[in-house]
Amino acid sequence: SDRLAIEQAARDLKDAIKADDAAKIKRGMEALQQASHKLAEEVYKKAQQKPGAGGRGPEGPEEPAEKPAGKDDKVVDAEFKVEDDKP
Repeated sequence: SDRLAIEQAARDLKDAIKADDAAKIKRGMEALQQASHKLAEEVYKKAQQKPGAGGRGPEGPEEPAEKPAGKDDKVVDAEFKVEDDKP
């Protein structure tokens, strides 16, 4: 599975870091990145295929434009005029 591929890539990268081999570290980083991207693609596809899946994507549904009645944040809509105190 994708999760196992990521875990294996992470182990390989740790081994490369311990060996202090720059080429192996670079290959390990690339392998881990590819494995994680593959998993992310699958998660995104599954999220898009859900029936009735609304919202903005992975972050969750959008907040309502207006707050429900009964919640008063004591916000006052007012206009003001800047007056200079200097004579």
